[in-house]
Amino acid sequence: MKKFVLLFIYVFLMLPVFAQTNFQELSLEKALEKAKGEGKMVFIDCYTSWCGPCKIMAKEILLLKEVGDFLNERFVCVKYDMEKGEGPELGKRFNVNVYPTFLIIEQDGSIRHRFIGNTKEKVFIKRVKEGLDENTALKPLATKYNAGNREKDLLFQYAKNLIDLKDPSASNVVKDLFNVTTDKEKTSEEYWF
Repeated sequence: MKKFVLLFIYVFLMLPVFAQTNFQELSLEKALEKAKGEGKMVFIDCYTSWCGPCKIMAKEILLLKEVGDFLNERFVCVKYDMEKGEGPELGKRFNVNVYPTFLIIEQDGSIRHRFIGNTKEKVFIKRVKEGLDENTALKPLATKYNAGNREKDLLFQYAKNLIDLKDPSASNVVKDLFNVTTDKEKTSEEYWF
């Protein structure tokens, strides 16, 4: 009995060390309400049951303490199977057709940032941080671009984001980028994306 109690105490004390992303079972509407109340945004993991990279992300990245601590502090986290329940509707609403897709949603329900794919821990956190930064998140970049801003740095970052998402509108942004870059810049490694 003494060993059982000691084991229980050990497990109880070690749980915080193994923190993970706190995905809550909420509809998007409820997640947005909760995010407003907590002064956060919503982070969505869009996955399918058959997706190999989705399973890798769930088992190897989203369970990590560093990732969980980072996401839980800033977001109300939810995940949806894109083929069940609310998933198909959200897939259409947010144009999700590649898995896994990760969305950062503003409190008003609009997409602030999105990225796709299977990635390593440090890269994953970097990509989420990009979604929080006004100079790298999709929504602020798109807003500036649509308002006529054609600064080289903005075009560079916006084009990289759109290409990463395999968005067909990337070609227009790349054309604009090439109009403001020198031939030397166009052939530099930085522009190989």
